[in-house]
Amino acid sequence: MPRDHPPVPAVNGKILQPSPGRKKRPASMTRRPKKVTKKGTGRTTKKILYPLLQALLGMLLLSAPLHAGVYCLQLEQRSHLLLPGGGNSFIPLPHLGLGILRSEEDPQTLAALPGVRSIATPNRNHLFYTPSEPYYPNQRPYLQMISAEEAWDITRGDQSFVVVVIDTGIDYTHEDLRENLWTNPREIPDNRIDDDGNGIIDDSYGACFLEEGAIATGDPADTLFSGQGHGTHVAGTIASPINGIGIAGIAPNVKIMGIRVFMDDNGTATASDADILRALNYVLEMKSQGVNIRAINLSLGTHPGEEEHNPAMEQGLQKVAQAGILIVIAAGNASTNISLPGNAVYPANYNVPNTIVVGACSASSHSLAYFSNYGPAVDILAPGVNIYGPVPEFAKNLRESYVPLSGTSMATPLTLGVAMLLWSQNPALPAEDVKRWLENQATPVPELADYCATGAILSAVQKASPVTPTQTPTPTPTNTPRPTSSPDPLENLLSGGGCSAGIIELPFIFLLPLLFFFLSPKK
Repeated sequence: MPRDHPPVPAVNGKILQPSPGRKKRPASMTRRPKKVTKKGTGRTTKKILYPLLQALLGMLLLSAPLHAGVYCLQLEQRSHLLLPGGGNSFIPLPHLGLGILRSEEDPQTLAALPGVRSIATPNRNHLFYTPSEPYYPNQRPYLQMISAEEAWDITRGDQSFVVVVIDTGIDYTHEDLRENLWTNPREIPDNRIDDDGNGIIDDSYGACFLEEGAIATGDPADTLFSGQGHGTHVAGTIASPINGIGIAGIAPNVKIMGIRVFMDDNGTATASDADILRALNYVLEMKSQGVNIRAINLSLGTHPGEEEHNPAMEQGLQKVAQAGILIVIAAGNASTNISLPGNAVYPANYNVPNTIVVGACSASSHSLAYFSNYGPAVDILAPGVNIYGPVPEFAKNLRESYVPLSGTSMATPLTLGVAMLLWSQNPALPAEDVKRWLENQATPVPELADYCATGAILSAVQKASPVTPTQTPTPTPTNTPRPTSSPDPLENLLSGGGCSAGIIELPFIFLLPLLFFFLSPKK
């Protein structure tokens, strides 16, 4: 039986009684003289020293490595993992044949355990977008470029198709998303019960996996601390309905399932491979329950050459591909040939079937966007400059609910949306045939042959002849990032020239001492 109050301590069988309080000193008794301290020595020292100590402690905590003690495991089939000692926490991912392990043991010791095929620390993934200058939304340049309006005369997507956006979450209350949200028919909202037995409580619109597998909830909300509305923008680019409100998604009839894996990390949104793997396992669980999941959007990835190949992540994506799901991945925004040794970007560089890696081009010039990664590892290019989409309330720009963003993060959902239009015309096709159809239908641009495997730009309908760029051809690919001398106004907004989240990365950690100093209580 639970106790209402903590037990009374006892020694040698005797219950200890609380000691009586000190009697109040009579007023007539002589008081001890107060200690006299010099002004500005004792109390002032406490006011300054304590906040500084708090700040130093906070800096130590925030500077702790993200991946310490967390590992992605590839497991042998039908094996039972025996963990040594204590201090271990294991999260099985049965649909992927993987597991997420928190352990204080040495990685070499863990790798030698029976049933473990490989062990790797999870990579850190980033968002691939850059904010554009705010002006009234206008989608026509890039919609006309990919012939979206012509495709809508044929189909606007199959209403039974579900597309998964693994990102910063989605604003499921947004006026231009509510109509096309996937809702879990086996879950009763907000009853705090796992009605469908998938291990996630109240997952009505998707799920949320954070802290390298430690947090799993049914709330995929796109919040201020997850990535500036990136996931909501991506979801709207795919499937905002044509309803007279806001923008039009490329596949305005399909449904969106949101999964949040990003959280703020010192001013930059990042996601661990461990959380992405939990998201992939959730996707396969829901597909096994009958949800018609057709594609996953991954507008995310690592910095070029900064992270290692993760066998567990590659296996997880392969399991998803084997389930007949199309995976569309952003190439990244570092102006880098990611096919050269030492420049790999993951998950774009994994060898997985049914994946489409997307670079970005300019709708106005039919040329490679100056920020886009490129190389044979990139399958196709799609418009990625000034792409309009919805954002949550907290991320509104100049009080607008729809803002332009640029990056391969934006080119990726456009490509996925076109794939859904094609697939809707023949729902029985396997995912690999949809990928081939998409690539064969793309518009070839001879000058882009060295920048992606197809040398072509996304198209929702078959074009009659190749397109010639209207500007000077892009320079020959090299291992050195190309100079950003374009007059494009987006150029000055790129942060650091890498695959960043497009958010100005302020050194927040160095502001902590001032923060603690001014917020500490005055005594």
